[in-house]
Amino acid sequence: MAKATSEARISNAILNPLLNDIEEITGVTRHQVLGNRRYDHYAFARFMVYLALREHEHGYSLAVIGRTMNRDHGAVIHGIRNIKARAKLDKRVRKLLGRLKKKGWL
Repeated sequence: MAKATSEARISNAILNPLLNDIEEITGVTRHQVLGNRRYDHYAFARFMVYLALREHEHGYSLAVIGRTMNRDHGAVIHGIRNIKARAKLDKRVRKLLGRLKKKGWL
């Protein structure tokens, strides 16, 4: 039986390659991205994941991204807004997002 929409999560077939690419780009491991620590570089990598999943060809909902990442949708909204604002101000952030885009996530 298929999961109900309220329980939907992003499949590992999509999430695992993304986490591998995030680790390659940022140096932050999947354990750190999925963990609860709020160190800036962990949160930054986590925000990159949120943005990539939101802008992915499937355009996952904030709720589904939140469930997958064990966060609420408000945290996902905050993360996406944060990384977009940083990208406007910081060339290094744009460069990292450019690398993610080259890998087909954005």
